[in-house]
Amino acid sequence: MKQPYRYWSRNDLFWKLKEQAIDFQNCTGDDLYTIKAACYDERWNPATQFNGYNIVQDDLHPFLPCFIHDWRWITNQNAELADKEFRNNLINYGYPKWKANLYYYAVRLGWFCYYKWK
Repeated sequence: MKQPYRYWSRNDLFWKLKEQAIDFQNCTGDDLYTIKAACYDERWNPATQFNGYNIVQDDLHPFLPCFIHDWRWITNQNAELADKEFRNNLINYGYPKWKANLYYYAVRLGWFCYYKWK
């Protein structure tokens, strides 16, 4: 597995993702709480476990929708809700609905065909 953030600290990730949320004007108190929770969650190491899209490249590095999605999957949160949140976040970050839906169905398929059994 690729580890593009291997030398990033949790603080580095938090500030870059927070900056991205502010830049996209998608930054509420709840969003900041989620970003902080994901960056500092001890159940995973985002520097080595976050890799963004598995098949296609992230549009931005790090890309907040992918980061939150990876966090929720790796820490065994509700995968179906995580996938729906992922689709909504993609739309909030400028993806057209058709592309967000395509990625949603791709991650659902990935969940049922592989990650659910891993």
